Amino acid sequence: MTARTDRTTWPIPVTTLTNGAELQLTVHELRAGTPGPTVGLAGSVHGDENVSTAIVLRALERLERELEAGRVLALPVANPLAFEAITRNTPYDQQNLNRVFPGAREGLISEQIAYALSHHFVPECQVILDFHGAGVNGTVDYVIATRDEELAGVFGHPHVYVGPSFSGTLTGHAAQRGVRTLTPELGGVDMNDAGSIDKGLRGVANVLRHLGMLRGTVQYAPRQVVFTQKKVLKPVNGGVLYPVLGPGDIGREVPEGTVLATLVSPTTGRLLEEIRAPYARNLIFHTRTIAAPITPGTYAYQAADLDSARIIER
Repeated sequence: MTARTDRTTWPIPVTTLTNGAELQLTVHELRAGTPGPTVGLAGSVHGDENVSTAIVLRALERLERELEAGRVLALPVANPLAFEAITRNTPYDQQNLNRVFPGAREGLISEQIAYALSHHFVPECQVILDFHGAGVNGTVDYVIATRDEELAGVFGHPHVYVGPSFSGTLTGHAAQRGVRTLTPELGGVDMNDAGSIDKGLRGVANVLRHLGMLRGTVQYAPRQVVFTQKKVLKPVNGGVLYPVLGPGDIGREVPEGTVLATLVSPTTGRLLEEIRAPYARNLIFHTRTIAAPITPGTYAYQAADLDSARIIER
């Protein structure tokens, strides 16, 4: 195999905005001198999960030097409008891009972005890694393997969820078209989160080694927790959420009823509710990072049921 890699950049046109500006998505293509699969890397489908963009950009830097075979299509920012606003949903239509795939050519802007990706990105790929995070004031650390547990094992992360996903996601649509997919959920908004970036880069390298696109051997996680039951914990009320467990507690096992955070009224200081661990044995893999205002129904914590999980030792 040869290490010569060609790099090009090309746009995916989406639409014209009301102010006359052209909305388009930027794809970076790396093509090695030896044939092989095409792997897609996507970041910032949600505009407040920006460490995903940092992972894709850093992967491009490395792979331009190291790619041995095949092709990589890297989309650092899948939703430029939400990225600019640092919001989960697209500001123009308040839609969640990751719930509207495969989109619609004559739909709202989020649907048009999804349509463009469904027609000009997804069909080019045999594998897609769609990087996500926990948004502002949160951090997360696991991968979602809706249909491809083998790929999750290759990625090498210690926490893997196997189970149904939401309808209308990028990876769900791609999987229906025969593309192998994985959704790494790493970090949050901090684009300088070295730990999450390193995990993402290691996972990308592992997948490409597994596919014969990079030299070296796959570095599996020595211990992998594969769970099928998890719970998203959200406050019923709004107020100020004070974390009891934080980023340093990710990966920790806690018993049922453990207080994860308290919610306090900002005007009276009165305790409104407590967020507690739901299972007999809980693996914490998503926490809040700071004490800050939170709206009702916002993702705050996630916990996996360890009693129904499988442990894989390697």
